[in-house]
Amino acid sequence: MTAGLVFGDAIPRSASSRLTAKELAARWERTPHEAFDGFHAAISIHDRTILIGGDLFGLFPLYYAAHGDVLIAGSSYTLFSHHPLFPHQPDVEGLLGHLLIAGPFSGRTLSGGVRRLSPGARLHWSAGSVPREDTIYSLPDESDNCAIDRATAASRLGASLEHAVRRHTASYRELSLQLSGGRDSRLLAGYLTRSGRSARAVTLGRSTDFEVDFAARVAAQLALPHHVHEIPFSDFSSFADQSVQWEQLAAGMSSVHTWGNGAAFGNSDGVLAGYLLEVRHVDLGGPACDDVLRRTHAHGLAPDRLAALLSTDELRTAMWDVLAQMRNAYEHTASSANDRRCRWLLHTYMRFHAGSVPWRLSFSAWPVLPVLDQELLETTFALHEPWLIDRKLQELLLCNEFPALARLPLDRNSPDTQPLIEAPHVRLGRAALQRLTGGRYRVQRRTITGIERRYYWRMYNFDNAGWREIRHAAEPGRLSLTDLFDPTELRSLVPDPNASCAHTEPVAEGYAPKLLTGLMRWHVLRS
Repeated sequence: MTAGLVFGDAIPRSASSRLTAKELAARWERTPHEAFDGFHAAISIHDRTILIGGDLFGLFPLYYAAHGDVLIAGSSYTLFSHHPLFPHQPDVEGLLGHLLIAGPFSGRTLSGGVRRLSPGARLHWSAGSVPREDTIYSLPDESDNCAIDRATAASRLGASLEHAVRRHTASYRELSLQLSGGRDSRLLAGYLTRSGRSARAVTLGRSTDFEVDFAARVAAQLALPHHVHEIPFSDFSSFADQSVQWEQLAAGMSSVHTWGNGAAFGNSDGVLAGYLLEVRHVDLGGPACDDVLRRTHAHGLAPDRLAALLSTDELRTAMWDVLAQMRNAYEHTASSANDRRCRWLLHTYMRFHAGSVPWRLSFSAWPVLPVLDQELLETTFALHEPWLIDRKLQELLLCNEFPALARLPLDRNSPDTQPLIEAPHVRLGRAALQRLTGGRYRVQRRTITGIERRYYWRMYNFDNAGWREIRHAAEPGRLSLTDLFDPTELRSLVPDPNASCAHTEPVAEGYAPKLLTGLMRWHVLRS
């Protein structure tokens, strides 16, 4: 007997159409290690063998546990404990891993015996056997191709991205585009319209936001209908509970508001989005283990801070053991230092943070993610890294391929909103204003109306009205953590809900307190 089930877009490398469940089951039976493009999860049953796999990066969450002749699997493990064979048993090392990297290190969850499937892996299980994870996809090795010039490199990247956009959108009739004011979605918008397709452009935020302002100009330039959707702070508490209940801290807690994204796309079949397109286009820092782990811990708790927070020497010893396992895992991620750095960061903070949003969105409309394309990844990883970082090649692409879009203001998540192509008289005028104001012109521009125009700054702020409500709802769980944490240290990280944290960098400084607030709320919901 052969049977299959597919959620989403499992696209063979040589095709544009997605596989049916029957076709996927047949291909896995015929070619056991074949990986597919697109955001998806799939199950195939061959006689007494079950195969479970997902997208190239493991963004679609897949959890499993096995006991004798029973395998239980799902995109969340919340309901596993209701099965008599899989009662919840706290996994202390799993919790410590979550606190260090804001996600399940090495697949370990908050519940003993439950694991998250590794990225690029497929689960193989037969009744009575131990589940086995087989690697069916690995990121391409990084190369440093200096034999071609920047213009040729940009042309190759553009051709590959354009092809990926065409392939991944081919199965959709009613398509939306998640359009921000930045580079990734601007490129997707350009290539989508060039292919002859249209889409309803949607931007999250308020009319006064930089993102909305600049996205509206892009949509107008491309003649795309444009819709603005604001996620109200009053919904944050319910979104946080959804995250705590169904994700169990596996995505941190920093972006719980994105559970509200789907409301903007409810009438669409699919949503074209640029999540994780920045892979290898941003500066990931040095490849030394300490540097990479430091960047990873920035999204959870740094080891020294966690050690001070933990209440017993036994817990601190366990934490240092988990950290040693992380160091060992990092050193064995790949043979070269650069490959180790990129794969580790993709499989941890990129996967658990920005990479968690597509699954949340999938409950309303299916995420269409061109980055999950083997050809595009091979093209990207074959290019000279210095040309890629800081999005240099993306900017060259915009200027060369879509100069009208490059002349529009650009949201860089900073006060700098200047377009990539600027008229000479505008450039000279801006330089004069900067001299006259002592360099304060850009800073003034973001608050000149008295309104915060940076979407991320407002939404991620731990002191905003939405997070205040979450903090109040989580506060009863503080007492449940006294066996784990020193109360004074916990209060220094997560102050009273009525107290202001006054973070100067709301995104970076909010990761740890939000994660701990999520753990407090988790205890409330389980009590």
